[in-house]
Amino acid sequence: MSFLRFFVGLILFCAGGIPLAVQAAPNNITASLVAESGRPAPSKPVFLAFVMKPAPGWHGYWKNPGDAGMETRVEWTLPPGFTAGPLLYPVPHRLMISGIMNYVYEHDYAHPLRLD
Repeated sequence: MSFLRFFVGLILFCAGGIPLAVQAAPNNITASLVAESGRPAPSKPVFLAFVMKPAPGWHGYWKNPGDAGMETRVEWTLPPGFTAGPLLYPVPHRLMISGIMNYVYEHDYAHPLRLD
């Protein structure tokens, strides 16, 4: 009976650290949103860009990532009357990892778009 208590206690003790380990993961890409102008003209489109900066040794993925990875996706909540155009993707680099083809960005890159 005491072995069972010890075993259950050990499992609960070890499982308690799992959420902390998941939360402690660093961001491998930082993203910032920049605007073409700080003073857009009324009733004119505004051009924006998501500037992406991968950490050293990391990369971002193209809209067709290849055999692995995921593209960048944005979900907008805009005021009535505003629409966001599609993200535009610069030409990626090919990266073969263990026989798996990937289309990636290994350096800083941007996803421009138009906001009407």
